[in-house]
Amino acid sequence: MQSASYRLESAWNPQGDPHGRFTFNLFNLSDAAIEGFTIVYTSLTRVIDKTACDNAVFVKRNANYHEFAPPAGFTLAPGASWTFAVSGLHRKAVHCTDGAKSAYLTLADGRHVPVAVSDLLLEGRVSEPPPVLLPEGRLDLPFALQPWPRQIDAIPGGAFPVCLYPAPGASPDDLKAIDTVIGLFRRLFEADHAPLSLASNSQGRALHLKPDPALVSEAYQLSFSPEAVTLSHGAAVGRQYGLTTLAQLLNGARREPGKFRFPVSGTISDAPRYSWRGCHLDVSRQFYPVADVARLVDILAWFKLNIFHWHLTDDEAWRLEIKAYPELTTVGVVRSPDGPLLPQLGNGAEPVGGFYSQDDVRARCPCAGAECRDRSGDRYSRSQLGNAGCTARSV
Repeated sequence: MQSASYRLESAWNPQGDPHGRFTFNLFNLSDAAIEGFTIVYTSLTRVIDKTACDNAVFVKRNANYHEFAPPAGFTLAPGASWTFAVSGLHRKAVHCTDGAKSAYLTLADGRHVPVAVSDLLLEGRVSEPPPVLLPEGRLDLPFALQPWPRQIDAIPGGAFPVCLYPAPGASPDDLKAIDTVIGLFRRLFEADHAPLSLASNSQGRALHLKPDPALVSEAYQLSFSPEAVTLSHGAAVGRQYGLTTLAQLLNGARREPGKFRFPVSGTISDAPRYSWRGCHLDVSRQFYPVADVARLVDILAWFKLNIFHWHLTDDEAWRLEIKAYPELTTVGVVRSPDGPLLPQLGNGAEPVGGFYSQDDVRARCPCAGAECRDRSGDRYSRSQLGNAGCTARSV
């Protein structure tokens, strides 16, 4: 990848203004002098006083978009740098990411060229390793499980089956549920041996699936013996969580046999403590390809989260196809230096866009909307992962 011909270094100093000031240094690493240019940078820390700048001329600000020009007649020679300062900030900078997130130059002939940016240096502060936020995880039992179930009375065995397969008499819904978890596992762990199988295996262990009306819908109980495993579940979602637990157990025992083992007897019982266990993804500010969204939803399903909060629209962009209003996903998704929507956080000289077609969204929701719901007048879309009718890829 070719290096940028220009680099912007920035520092924050608490002196000179209630919220301090930025000092920028633009380095010309190219072989040619430039003049009559402007520099654009995007930053979380906004400039709200356009007159509070030194050795620069304020041109424009739009949200996180900032544009400045050098003094009239200024020429930036090869190997030289231009230093300018900006005060009138809306808040103090507190982190190395509070400076420029992206930058580009608009040259005198109208061309836009990228500028590399460095982390913000904060005067008077020392960069230190981040603090340890969580203690080291320790297990009392050698089982590969996340999240940890409510109750485990299981005894680890010295060996594990090649796979678990449905016992004779399994219903078509049971087979489909097993197939769903096999598909989820294969997408997440392409190179690993699948822990579940639809066909019997002489080295495997039979799996009995039984609905239990005494259990709530998301609850399940696993009973282990050397010959078979029984999964009792409250509803289809509990069955999926139980199958996912079995896949975690067996995959962990196979991948790290010195650390994890598979139960030979006893029980595991689980039901979620909270009915809403979700993850938020903001695609309005930064677009993520469909494959990335699908993988995130698979990861949520693997850890038994049940809500995917898909933040599809905001003032930065509109990401959902509405056929009656095509400009929402033509004009309304593209950020560019020459477009009606200027670059924002992380956007540079190249136009960026992207949206999800109605078919993209339907493909992420196999229940075809039966379990998915939008709040009227709201920007958010969500669904319950693992509900009856939804698979691990439901959105």
